[in-house]
Amino acid sequence: MGKPSNPMSQLLAEAVQFNELYRTFQSSGFTRQKALYLVGQIITGGGKLPPENLQ
Repeated sequence: MGKPSNPMSQLLAEAVQFNELYRTFQSSGFTRQKALYLVGQIITGGGKLPPENLQ
């Protein structure tokens, strides 16, 4: 995919990719909460341990 000239187009493209990743996690058996947590960790580059209710 070429680089969009409009910054909002780039943001939309990235949002679509993260949504696809989220759906892939869910279809792989992750719960909605765990899938969202994983995508959030990828977005933020987080290295924190998950909250107790996710373990």
